[in-house]
Amino acid sequence: MSQAYIDGKSDDPVGDTDYWIAAAYDQNSQVLGTVAARPANDAWQLYPLDTRESVTNGIVTHPAADLVELRMTGGAFYAVANDTIIGLNEPALTIAATPRPVADAQPDIAAAFARSSGGGGAVPATNAGTVPVIGFSVFAALIIGASAVFGACDRRGGRGAVRTQV
Repeated sequence: MSQAYIDGKSDDPVGDTDYWIAAAYDQNSQVLGTVAARPANDAWQLYPLDTRESVTNGIVTHPAADLVELRMTGGAFYAVANDTIIGLNEPALTIAATPRPVADAQPDIAAAFARSSGGGGAVPATNAGTVPVIGFSVFAALIIGASAVFGACDRRGGRGAVRTQV
């Protein structure tokens, strides 16, 4: 999905792309999955077979639509046709379970992207745990240092060493 669309600067969720994706069939006309390709000089670069059922079913169901992916965890795949967007797999169905206008879906898609990439919709970072961690580190360093000094006194036969009686 184009960054301009996610940022609300474009109404085109697809943007400029030269990637193609199609369903792959076996000899018995059974769908195996999908294959993506893109032009590479005078040939095509083919990608491995993708057997994710939700994506494959979406492509077979919407062969004339543009397919777009919002790269979140697991990827959210959408079909876009006639200014309408529909979710094709579980992450996308939370936003577009039924067909809806692209313009209506844009704010929800941008929010999902922000949450997944640590942007504005994500839980804000905090330094609330920094002071306890630093305090504990200083305390641990003092204990370790005191133990080292105490151990050195003990090796020299100095006072303050605790000896066990046998």
